[in-house]
Amino acid sequence: MHRRGLPMPLDWPLNQFRQWRETGLPPAHLLRAVFDECATYAEARERLTQELICMLAIFTLAGVEKGEGCVIERLEHAAETHEAPVCAANHWQSAAFSGSASRSNSESRLAAMAERFRTPKGGPDFAWLTPPILNETTRLAVSANPAEGTLHVQGLEVAGTVTRWTAVAA
Repeated sequence: MHRRGLPMPLDWPLNQFRQWRETGLPPAHLLRAVFDECATYAEARERLTQELICMLAIFTLAGVEKGEGCVIERLEHAAETHEAPVCAANHWQSAAFSGSASRSNSESRLAAMAERFRTPKGGPDFAWLTPPILNETTRLAVSANPAEGTLHVQGLEVAGTVTRWTAVAA
């Protein structure tokens, strides 16, 4: 969220008003267009970094070739890209962007995800899904590897796990 130095209850409606004046697509619509129209990682990356959007977003993009992966942090008219291996939480990693994290423990979640990259534990069984990565607002956990064509999904609610992890074949 753009921060204007006002209390959150005032910043939030100002951001909503500003969004209606933007000419870019909502981030979810851009993402859908990328899924439908881009044939390569390079095309997808180009569109996610260059096309105008109407509100802030963080995209995680993974390709099928070694080295194809990044996190794209987006403002309406600007983008910052972080190359793989990389993780994303709910705050900007780029010093070029300012704002506030949408969750108070975003930095600790990011650190825990980065540690998982350094010392892999678990796998599609979601043994890695522990606090602070897992928190009261976690609703979906995904482990995906486009190069191998694997996708594992786990559904959650406040009370805990509500689905068994599911493998989806490519």
